[in-house]
Amino acid sequence: MSWILEDRSLPDASVIDRLGNSYLSGNGHLGLRGTLDEHGAEHKAGLLVNGLYDQVPGRWREPVNAPHPLNLTVSAWGRTLDAATSPASEHRQGLDLRTGTQTRTTVFLGDGALRLSARRWVSRAHPYLVQAEWILEAQ
Repeated sequence: MSWILEDRSLPDASVIDRLGNSYLSGNGHLGLRGTLDEHGAEHKAGLLVNGLYDQVPGRWREPVNAPHPLNLTVSAWGRTLDAATSPASEHRQGLDLRTGTQTRTTVFLGDGALRLSARRWVSRAHPYLVQAEWILEAQ
């Protein structure tokens, strides 16, 4: 049995919501949506705090989407890179269910190639700590 959920297709606007929900990870206190590192509030990137809800009268309760603490901006070749809109030859995004680690690798194309690899997770040892590591390398 594999503990890895992974999608290898290049993302576009039609799948951004699904990917954010599919790769959500948490520790019982915080939940980190599995959005792309370069996405912000417009793509529903956020941190969910357990037990905090917003309720409009007559409608269901919605979890409060706190500001996303791990936003990354990568610029190269005179433009800001985004896996959903920039030329790319490869993209993998996933969640390791055993460790709760979100992963992604994207190879961006321009005047050369750049590989962005990322890992993000919500700490089990420190319930209010969210961590990430990013590696950007020329190909």
